[in-house]
Amino acid sequence: MTDKHTSATLPLPLGQAIKPQPGDKLPLAFVRKLGTLSAKPQPPKPDEPKTRRVPVAADWRWHTDAVADEAHCLRWQGRSHDVALPYSARYGTLSGVVSCLSLSVETLRGLQACRRIGISQAPALAGCGANRNSAPQRLAHCRSVPVGISPPLVWCSPVVIPAARPRDGCRYVHHQPARLQAACTKLYGLPRAQEMCRYFPTTPARRPPGQFYPQPLPDPPPTPRLPRACGPVPPGDKLQLNFLRRHVRHHPTMLPLPFACGYTSSIPILTGYVMHIQVTAEADGKPIQALSARLRTDTGSFCWQGSVTLYPDDFAALKMDERERGKEAIITLTINGEPFAFMAEDYSDNREFGRRTYTVSGRSVTARLAADYAKTKSGVVQSRLYARQLATEQLQFLPYTLTFWDIPDWLIPGGSYSIGDKTPMDVLRDIASAAGGFVESHPSRAQLSLRPRWKTPAWQLDVPVADVTVPDSVIVSVSGQKRIQPRYERVLVWADHANGVGADVYRNNADRSAEAPSLIHPLYTDLPVCRAAGTAALSDSGTHKTETVKLPLSDEYSLPRAKLGQIWQFNEPTGRWRGVVQGVDLEVSRDSNGAIALWQTLTIDRYLDK
Repeated sequence: MTDKHTSATLPLPLGQAIKPQPGDKLPLAFVRKLGTLSAKPQPPKPDEPKTRRVPVAADWRWHTDAVADEAHCLRWQGRSHDVALPYSARYGTLSGVVSCLSLSVETLRGLQACRRIGISQAPALAGCGANRNSAPQRLAHCRSVPVGISPPLVWCSPVVIPAARPRDGCRYVHHQPARLQAACTKLYGLPRAQEMCRYFPTTPARRPPGQFYPQPLPDPPPTPRLPRACGPVPPGDKLQLNFLRRHVRHHPTMLPLPFACGYTSSIPILTGYVMHIQVTAEADGKPIQALSARLRTDTGSFCWQGSVTLYPDDFAALKMDERERGKEAIITLTINGEPFAFMAEDYSDNREFGRRTYTVSGRSVTARLAADYAKTKSGVVQSRLYARQLATEQLQFLPYTLTFWDIPDWLIPGGSYSIGDKTPMDVLRDIASAAGGFVESHPSRAQLSLRPRWKTPAWQLDVPVADVTVPDSVIVSVSGQKRIQPRYERVLVWADHANGVGADVYRNNADRSAEAPSLIHPLYTDLPVCRAAGTAALSDSGTHKTETVKLPLSDEYSLPRAKLGQIWQFNEPTGRWRGVVQGVDLEVSRDSNGAIALWQTLTIDRYLDK
């Protein structure tokens, strides 16, 4: 029976002398066997050698005979079956023939490997006759073939070689590009002068017009619940590595080895919350005093909209009436370390007894890609591009970048999409809208992202893990507006040109009787975008409820600033519910005592159908 131990006699043989140790190997010899107090470390047994195959270096050699110069090389676009092609041959004027040779011509083989064809000597012939051939048209890049005098023959007989029959019922065959033939041998013995080369144009295979490809949206498989103390095993590509532990000096006998389950960040449930708020304001890098501020965005707009209330002195420093269009002052609000920048575009004045203030409003710097600042383009995209390449071309030579691309990427054939009368932002929003997404601007940088409005179908919101879970203790107020609309089970998606495709997107395990209005767009040229557009259309249908939730904003209590498209879960006393963030509104104000108040109001799209 194992003896009891005290805190001073724990069975940890920490008796090794202090000496320099490598940083990746702690001198903790945890080698005690179960039921014993101490044991000498057993030397590790060497692993048995694994059998492996030794690669053998082989040197292969072969002899290649010289071939004749080619007369003309064909540009082959692929590898296909043997095709009977007419070839032209050049004949010179022949002199009188004393003896004739009988030529036996074999069937031509494919040009994958050129070989010389040996012609055996014909038997003796009885009679001889003169053979006269008219001179054909001269060909370029050809060499004459010297013909010697044949041995005398007794008699000659003509050899008739039938011409190749034309092929009927040919079809276009899609070929892959192949290498050019390096060397070709000359061909002799054709009956008549014909064209040497033919050009076979091939175009990419097209899908049959008017055909729709079914795109079912299956239900998610059930998630197995494993009886594990630390919860289910995370996938290999999504390991949770939360490096949130602060660096604290520890005693050598109390090393921080947390042998416990992983820590998941969550909002604590308390009776009261004390929050420290820091808000600063700058105009072109110079500090200003902001009385109040407001920042908001949603999935329907492509940029942030901001406003700030200033004193007359700070407003005069902006010189808004003296600036040219496109050179507006940049106002930067830093809220708890996160900067928000917008242009000072408009202003209004507020006059009260003994007080006068100005409210300056504007949009983020990405608004310069819209019609108010940018010029429209014209023309049709003639190159075959992917959707992301087309979006990147709109920002070429501009100080803007695409940061995240969370919508599908698909191929757009040339001549399918027109950018006429569209600004760069119009093209980006058109691409995002076609895939059921939206354009999101960075709060302070010239960066754009394309994200889906529904990153999971509306009827599957309870399946994934929520991005943020909010307890009832931090909710200030909630108000909702219910809207009832038809629930659709299927939708047809197609393009209005010959290069497009069609798709029948429907919910799996549904009767598919309720059909939504068809979606038609020139960018529907591949099945991934059709599937994404159909998923968004079916998610928008049915009964929804728009919830307006007012919350504080504090990283100290793991309550972050909401981002568009995230899935938030709210645990109210009446039950929990989930929704997708469709809008964010930040408001900074001061009370009568000068204390700063910071609130975020979220617009949540809640799906009520099952």
